[in-house]
Amino acid sequence: MAAGLLPAGIGFPIAQAQLKIAGQQLSAKPDSAGKAVLFRVRLKGGVRTQLHAWFQNAEGQDLCGAYYAYVRRG
Repeated sequence: MAAGLLPAGIGFPIAQAQLKIAGQQLSAKPDSAGKAVLFRVRLKGGVRTQLHAWFQNAEGQDLCGAYYAYVRRG
């Protein structure tokens, strides 16, 4: 293997995502391509909060935390 290259990874069997933020807990299934999950959440402006996001398999078992989240105002 050439320097700087990693072997192909194995995907997790993700069936749904969980999101906990500002006292709300939501769940949603991935899009049809299985590459993203979209949550729309109303939050109070100017209030600090924490965001927790993780993935589960079809049996509802936790698999892993989300590696990143895009948050936008809109």
